[in-house]
Amino acid sequence: MWNFAKRLGVLTVAGVAAMGMAVAAHAQVIVNPSVGETPPSSTIFGGPGLRRPRIINPVSPPIFRVMPNVGVQQAASNIALLGRAYANVPPYAFGYNPYPNFVPSVPAAVPYYSPYSALAANSLYSAGPAGYPAQASLSTNPYSSTGGYDSGAYYSNPYTSYTDPVSGYLRGAADVTNAQARFLESRQRALLTQQQVEQAKIDTRRRIFEEWMYERANTPTMQDNLEKAQAYEVRRSRNGATVTEIMSGKALNDLLTDAAKLQATAMGPQLALDEDTIKHINVTSKAGGNIGLLKNEGQLSWPQALRGAAFEAARKQLDQLAPDAVKQAQFGKVDPGTVQDMAAGVKKLHDELGREVFDLPPSQYIEAVRYLRHLDEALKVLGRADAAAYFTPKFAAKGKTVAELVKNMAAAGLQFAPAVPGDEAYYVALHNALASYDTGLQGQAAAVAAPAPEKP
Repeated sequence: MWNFAKRLGVLTVAGVAAMGMAVAAHAQVIVNPSVGETPPSSTIFGGPGLRRPRIINPVSPPIFRVMPNVGVQQAASNIALLGRAYANVPPYAFGYNPYPNFVPSVPAAVPYYSPYSALAANSLYSAGPAGYPAQASLSTNPYSSTGGYDSGAYYSNPYTSYTDPVSGYLRGAADVTNAQARFLESRQRALLTQQQVEQAKIDTRRRIFEEWMYERANTPTMQDNLEKAQAYEVRRSRNGATVTEIMSGKALNDLLTDAAKLQATAMGPQLALDEDTIKHINVTSKAGGNIGLLKNEGQLSWPQALRGAAFEAARKQLDQLAPDAVKQAQFGKVDPGTVQDMAAGVKKLHDELGREVFDLPPSQYIEAVRYLRHLDEALKVLGRADAAAYFTPKFAAKGKTVAELVKNMAAAGLQFAPAVPGDEAYYVALHNALASYDTGLQGQAAAVAAPAPEKP
């Protein structure tokens, strides 16, 4: 008995010492230095001097606290120390008996009573003669939920659950520790997700910039579209020009521009031009105008619709003024009065033709309108200061070959003017010659631009 009391005293002293060590460990609590909080002066089980902790900076991770106002890390250290101390103290030192007494449940003694008859209802035994133990059968299940021990059996289960006096505090502290761990883990996951979102934004911006660079590099510029349109017009004027485009001079001017550009890198085929063809080709400057109707010394050849009696007065006036205007232009300058009188006569023809529109066949009316437009273009040239140049070789189509014609017109800044009545066949012949010449230039230019074959 003395030895037992002695041992109990030693264990009690060890427990008190452990509690003192826990208090000392509590005095070493380290608080988050970012908020400048001083450690509380309380003990692990509470006491005076408790101070309300300051609000933790939300930028830094929060430090959960456990009663009585200690951090989770310090509480875990204290709990571990208490656990090691409690492990050396028996339960009965706190007045708890883990081995409760039990009284077997024995029925009243009866003659010839079998102590196992109460178990007959169980599946462990089968029925037997009165006063004798029951016998087990092959159909019984000794491991059923009701087999072995029940409320009427002699034996009960002495091994009930044992709850330590401080287990609630320990489990609570452990739950707080786990909660903080889960919070910190969730916070780190959130930070990781935020970084992934920022990376996705950067990747999106990079993709947008790369797409913009790709589109800028592959989107044709205005100059590219203009050059492409010009190349299409040249190809169309060379291979599929209509009669109207040839007569208006558009197809000829497209081929002229392309041939003049290609002459810098290629010679082209030598195609001769007939002198009579060159005489019937009308040219003009960038200012416009066309003297095609006045090239025959001012002698006008009127269409059928304008030969009627209604047009006779204006027609005779123009027949007199046109040769005089050409002679004046050849000597340098046309009298402005002459140009005004000719313009008035042409206006009379326009007005009278408008009144005769329902009396003339459509073809004759269209021919007359086109003839008067050519007269308007001739008057435009006669009213300019450089009118004399149009009646001299300076502003004339010159060249014995197509190459010479293209070179001379490009050097003088001239272009083809529309054909006047009687020039249609010559314009078609010139178009064919220009188309053949431009095709030859295209082939030679492509051969020059092609890379030389590698030597074996």
